[in-house]
Amino acid sequence: MLSKSLLLTGALLTVEKEGAVYKQLLNIRETLDLAMDSIRESVHGLHEDSVDLKHTLEELLQPMKKDYCTALDYYMAGTVPGQVKYCFIAVTKEAMSNIMKHSNGNQVQIRCRDHPGFYQLFIEDNGTVMQAINGRGLGIQNMRDRVGALGGTFHIHTDMGFGIFISTPKTEGNLCG
Repeated sequence: MLSKSLLLTGALLTVEKEGAVYKQLLNIRETLDLAMDSIRESVHGLHEDSVDLKHTLEELLQPMKKDYCTALDYYMAGTVPGQVKYCFIAVTKEAMSNIMKHSNGNQVQIRCRDHPGFYQLFIEDNGTVMQAINGRGLGIQNMRDRVGALGGTFHIHTDMGFGIFISTPKTEGNLCG
């Protein structure tokens, strides 16, 4: 209905190009634009709130259970901002893909932590086969970029298995209630 009202107002503005009615139509269009923006923000916020990080991580581990002993250690006390959720989910997807392709391990663990000043994600396996990990692969670079976009740190370790460690600060831009 808002879209239709915006279109009708736009059509009237092309016909009425000056005068008091024109100014009123501009005010109506501005109000409708603000209403549309508000609805878009609300829908986007609802979508972010509907993503359950713990449940999504459990789902990502599910296909791994056939070949790996899996564990999710999850402690996120408050509401996790959408951009942090999406970063952690994307990194976990890529890490699970890499583990399935390259690891000879039989255990995978994901740990999520909520600290007073930052969020953390650890993904580890117990594999001993070390592919040439130089951190320059496209998947690893994408993970680095996602974390970097949040002002976070991204580390890989290869002692006692392969692991990814991520820490993202709680900043004004990614804080939620």
